Amino acid sequence: MTTALEITPGTTTSSPWHATESAETRDILEAPSGGLTAAEAAARLERYGPNELTMQERDGWLVMLARQFKSPMVLFLFIAALVTALQQEWFDVIVIVLVLILNASIGFWQARKAESDVQALQNLTSPEAGVLRDGSVQRIAAADLVPGDTVRLESGDKVPADLRVEESNGLQVD
Repeated sequence: MTTALEITPGTTTSSPWHATESAETRDILEAPSGGLTAAEAAARLERYGPNELTMQERDGWLVMLARQFKSPMVLFLFIAALVTALQQEWFDVIVIVLVLILNASIGFWQARKAESDVQALQNLTSPEAGVLRDGSVQRIAAADLVPGDTVRLESGDKVPADLRVEESNGLQVD
């Protein structure tokens, strides 16, 4: 089954993306084999935006706390507390409610900590890429890659974007 591939807005090919020849992909992207010029790269960065994932806004503390009460076990304990309250077993009601509060507190704290840890990791890493610009290989921030860039991967590099491998020698990717 062939599907249209939209590489850039307004340009398509009838071949599946993985079957499109490198030369055809370069033609569609208007990417010369010697790499883009700095001016063309800047214009494409302005047009397409940075090569980075957009971050979701953090949920408010109230939403995160409410999320702690959505599991079936919490619902079961809440129903047990209601039934026990109807039976006027007040000590048991207090114990069940304390367990619910403790569970929500621990879950809330873990979720907030995990969120801040992920944010710290993202701030810590700023990947770079070797790219062919103006006829020479330059190291730039991976966020500055644009459609049509020719990326040069070296040993130890992280793959900075969706790429088409044109040439390789002993390529291994983890």
